[in-house]
Amino acid sequence: MPVQFRNELDMGSYPYPFWHSASKWASYQLAREFLVVIQKGKWFGAMRSADQDTTRPQVAHTWSGQWQWQVGNVQMPYVSLYAYLFSASNPNTERLDSAYRALAEGLRNQSCLMCHSPDNYAAITPLEFFNYPNQALAGRNSIIARLSANNMPPAANDLGLPAGIASDTDRQELITLAQEFKAAGDAALAYEGEPAVDPKTDPSVAGTMPVPSTGAGAAH
Repeated sequence: MPVQFRNELDMGSYPYPFWHSASKWASYQLAREFLVVIQKGKWFGAMRSADQDTTRPQVAHTWSGQWQWQVGNVQMPYVSLYAYLFSASNPNTERLDSAYRALAEGLRNQSCLMCHSPDNYAAITPLEFFNYPNQALAGRNSIIARLSANNMPPAANDLGLPAGIASDTDRQELITLAQEFKAAGDAALAYEGEPAVDPKTDPSVAGTMPVPSTGAGAAH
């Protein structure tokens, strides 16, 4: 369908700073169409078209080098926060926010966010973001699946490093944090009337994070 990207919003209104890459920011602004993929009657995916209209006006933004920043006392981008995503009356938002921050710190200690961030250091296709609250929520089941299987980070054969987290204690601590994050997320979604997806009945969410090419795990 034809589309016109809204490039004049304030920067906190975008899910993340697309302008970290000048070419990516331009591709959003110049894309002619929004493509929707429907499979078996269900919305399966969506993407912007590669076809571009180079005559469209563009807005220039300079990336600060930070994926998150502060404006006053508000963390940006504000649209990624659970307080924005859920209704003000949702009693699970604070618990979910605390659970996410604890999990994010654990993932950061294992260098997971080096790859699972918008710059896509390891060239993963497709890529799941964990460094933003709203997008990590969508991956709450696959995080647990990967930690349980212990196959992330992937093996770095060129360095002789096996797949997974070396310390089982660290891995079990992360699994506990991930389980609390999932429980809080399920509760928050249930309050909003959104059914929690069960990986046992929907295999599309059960450990489907793709593994980068050989050697990419060196970043971990």
